Amino acid sequence: MVMSPDSIEQQAPEDGLHGTASRLRPLPIALLVAGIYTIASVVYIRVSSSIAARLSHSVAEMQAIEQYKGIFFVLVTGLLLFVIAWLLLNALRRRDEELLRNRNVLISSERVAIAGIFASSMAHDVNNILTAIQGNLELLMEYGSPDPTHRTMLADAYQAGERLGQVSRRLMHSARSHTPGQITNLDLVPIIQEAADFAHSHQKVRQRHVSLELPDTCVMPVNAPMVTRSLLNLIINAADATAPGGRIQVVLDVQEKEVVLQVHDDGPGIPGHQLERIFEPFFTSKADGNGLGLLSVRSCAQEHGGRVLYRQSPLGGACFELYLACNSALTPQSA
Repeated sequence: MVMSPDSIEQQAPEDGLHGTASRLRPLPIALLVAGIYTIASVVYIRVSSSIAARLSHSVAEMQAIEQYKGIFFVLVTGLLLFVIAWLLLNALRRRDEELLRNRNVLISSERVAIAGIFASSMAHDVNNILTAIQGNLELLMEYGSPDPTHRTMLADAYQAGERLGQVSRRLMHSARSHTPGQITNLDLVPIIQEAADFAHSHQKVRQRHVSLELPDTCVMPVNAPMVTRSLLNLIINAADATAPGGRIQVVLDVQEKEVVLQVHDDGPGIPGHQLERIFEPFFTSKADGNGLGLLSVRSCAQEHGGRVLYRQSPLGGACFELYLACNSALTPQSA
């Protein structure tokens, strides 16, 4: 149920977080262009034929004028097609370059984030163990052997634990300081739209029906790279859990003190015996998974003063809910 950065790199085409082109409406635009071209062609034929009839004094002159008129029409049409094709292909090339840059940035930030999450998790566990060890050492120093040598050994062990605790705390601080992005006031809606566009470039997601239910705007303190990465993980997880042609639904529910980003699917859901372990590091039900994707989602929730929950979706499958606090507890940083 998780996605590794390697799976992004290997399975996603050279696409990225730029969704403007994909939100255009091709059919109305194509009909408009075709209509304009047809009207312009009809006007040209009628006007040019009328002028040719007035200028020609014989059938031969009429044929010559019609021939020149046809050649001129072909030249102008060919020039227009060249300009339109050049503009479209050049725009696509620039978009592909931008998407590739965004893709590489995303992969890099995913790897850094996973490394930071793992380091922070390990440091947290070490601190918990050290607390228990030092508590027992304090009891031994207070009630243990009165032998000075023994007490010196206990004091040395306690000081060593203190130093190890300092190292662990520095590791946690370093891991947090290397979290990609920072909290800034941004509109969450386009971030979600662009992340969904990028996820749609994934081979499995392209074979599913993805729908978005979003408000017009939602400005709040947010770490855009972390939210983007989390939504990608959840959408691709949903695609893994559903069959081709399945449904994936992304919903943004704006509440008074927090927003809830929901990802639904119509797959089989998560077996009951796995529910307690889905957020554990390295736990995965996929043969090619690494068990860090949902841990990354939980890290995003914690960064935003929220949480991540699982429940049964009305679609019949899984629903993951990413809660993000939108109150003053999160201090935006200058970009």
